[in-house]
Amino acid sequence: SGPVSGIMPGRMPGSEAKILQSECSVCHIPYLESSVPFPIKLVKCGQCGRGKVPDILLTTVEPPPMVEILGQGGLIQARVLRLKKDLKGENNAREVSDALPFMEYEIHRQLVNKLKVKG
Repeated sequence: SGPVSGIMPGRMPGSEAKILQSECSVCHIPYLESSVPFPIKLVKCGQCGRGKVPDILLTTVEPPPMVEILGQGGLIQARVLRLKKDLKGENNAREVSDALPFMEYEIHRQLVNKLKVKG
């Protein structure tokens, strides 16, 4: 949801408006570098110098305009197909729910591999 009563997100109301977090923090990893759950290359944020950012950032929306992006964006497609049993109701929902994490992982793997090939 958007701003409430004209207050900009991330800003305190009043004449002494302070930034609660840096504008680039949306790109920072949300955990310690030592506890990264998957193999990625991390570098120090080039904008604020405080946070760590991944070398690849997959998004489903345009990044905020105030975030500096190095390199050029492009379109890469991935497809995953799985056979689904002909189930009804709750059993159908359970089968789909059980398969989703594996499908997400496979899509992520394909996208990262295609990015590496593309350079």
